[in-house]
Amino acid sequence: MAAKAAAEMERQQARRDLEDRIDSVLPTRITERGLVAEVAGVQFAVGAATLNPSAREALARFAGIVASYRTLVFMVEGHTDPTGNPAKNEALSLARAISVRDYLIAQGVAASKIDVAGLGPANPIADNETAEGRARNRRVEIVMWGEEIGI
Repeated sequence: MAAKAAAEMERQQARRDLEDRIDSVLPTRITERGLVAEVAGVQFAVGAATLNPSAREALARFAGIVASYRTLVFMVEGHTDPTGNPAKNEALSLARAISVRDYLIAQGVAASKIDVAGLGPANPIADNETAEGRARNRRVEIVMWGEEIGI
């Protein structure tokens, strides 16, 4: 019993360590789906899916951290604000997710561990009534799970 409790404490500490390491480069939160990292530097311009230099830097650091965690898998989710054509927003959100996925692959994350989804404007995290809120909603989130996270 004591060994089982010690192993669980060790697993929880390892998860906290992983969260702290990722949070040092990307804001993270734990959810029922897994650990979610928001690529804060990806404040996409309207209609664009191009990674800016700060996003590339953060993603390179992120890739360096997750490379040592062999069981982690990733869902890269692209988001848009609601301006414009709904069909174009769906395509744009997918293009944003693909842009992040491709960059992570170029940084050494295995392609077989990454899926993508374009969610359009369906899940805003800020008020779409302001320019600042719409800019924040043009984002990518990376959802992670695996043994290291316990989900």
